[in-house]
Amino acid sequence: MPRVYGRNRVTPPKAARDVSETVGNTTYLRCLFDFGYGPLELSDIRIGTTPITQFEGVETEILQGWPGEDSSVGLYPSAIRQDSFSLKVSAAGGPQIIESRDNTVELGIDLTFNGIFRVDRGDGNTYPTSAGVRLEYRRVGEPAWSPWADDVITPAPTTGTYTESFRKAVGTPGRYEVKITRTTPDTEASQEVRSTFFVTALRSVQPGRPVLAKGRCLLGLRIRATDQLNGTIQDLSAISEALLPVWNGTTWAYQKTRTPAWAYLDVLRGNANRFPVADDRIQLADFLAWAARTDAIQPDGGPKQTFDGVIDTRSTVFQTLRDIATAGRAAPAMRDGKFSIVEDIPQTVPIQHFTPRNSWGFVGAKVFSETWHGVRVRFVDPDRDWQQAELVVYADGFDETNASRVDTLDLFGCTRRAQALREGRYHLAAATLRPELYELNCDVENLLCTRGDLVRVTHDVPLWGQAGAG
Repeated sequence: MPRVYGRNRVTPPKAARDVSETVGNTTYLRCLFDFGYGPLELSDIRIGTTPITQFEGVETEILQGWPGEDSSVGLYPSAIRQDSFSLKVSAAGGPQIIESRDNTVELGIDLTFNGIFRVDRGDGNTYPTSAGVRLEYRRVGEPAWSPWADDVITPAPTTGTYTESFRKAVGTPGRYEVKITRTTPDTEASQEVRSTFFVTALRSVQPGRPVLAKGRCLLGLRIRATDQLNGTIQDLSAISEALLPVWNGTTWAYQKTRTPAWAYLDVLRGNANRFPVADDRIQLADFLAWAARTDAIQPDGGPKQTFDGVIDTRSTVFQTLRDIATAGRAAPAMRDGKFSIVEDIPQTVPIQHFTPRNSWGFVGAKVFSETWHGVRVRFVDPDRDWQQAELVVYADGFDETNASRVDTLDLFGCTRRAQALREGRYHLAAATLRPELYELNCDVENLLCTRGDLVRVTHDVPLWGQAGAG
């Protein structure tokens, strides 16, 4: 299942088969979509490129996927049971009362006319007429009726069969009674007017859990298919924004966030990890400091780094952590036996000083590679309908007129052009200013620094430091 971090447009898989239902002469489609692990906040739901608000007869229900949240979706039932009738409803005969099935959360009823019209004896033409109906419901055993509908049905004049349908979500599962009353006079004895109607169907919608796993963000959809859809829905999408636990120094609180640090810790601590890591095994202060640096506002008005990635392929926990850390110029690390990170940031205070007296086996290497004139950065661009875009970042002294050697850089989790520009410049600078690699060995009792620390080295081979004869 996918896991959304940050902000992204997601096209989710279907969590169950579509269910179609016919109400009168209209067909409706019920669908269930799984956006993966939650909690998520969904917005701007679209079918293809068309906002869902432009379709008619649309109902949506969103389960955000909070931990332990039940995955029952009312709009996607486990069953729709229909009972057929042929009960005439008349003012003279009084109301008709029928019962639903057990465990019903939504009622649907069909009222069918064998013609509804008025004949003008003068010109022989048919004209509209009306029939009043009142619908009420109550749970079996309760004394009071609840209002459902009090309507006057006035369709275009029809000499054939005409069906009017009504729906009511009752909420609490149970067995319900429905009372149907005609509120206008009967017309059976009339030679000019026909408006007799019958109760022909009662639908009982029963809930279910098509997705057994909890903590999933689900979207239930009911939409009118007649005259709107051609087959099933295959290209529904929505803007998905992750709600993640954020550490403020004392407590955790769920927030909408795009910060790499909190995505990293969600992978480390969350349910997607088969062996979640406890807080006492994490250097939380390191991640709080990392989050503050990546959230620093830049001249473009946005944070320095964000992570807007969708994890939808098989991967190891370490690989996923490394991908997220890369978005914030960091790497996974352990410090004092606890999970931490190493940031690529400027430092001024050396943690340890190495010399030939406390080390041995000094080795140095320098890479002589071609100088890149630029880098082609690939990222997801929301301004291009969340499709992949490319931005060519040039080294100093080069542009599109004289750059011939351009490398390619794929930025996973990057959805901002300003960030793509900064990361492109950073990688060009690293390739130019970090061509050397040095190694040395020392005994463990002489090792004080950890990965990522600034150290000082004095050695006679590369002629670093001062030398004297004694």
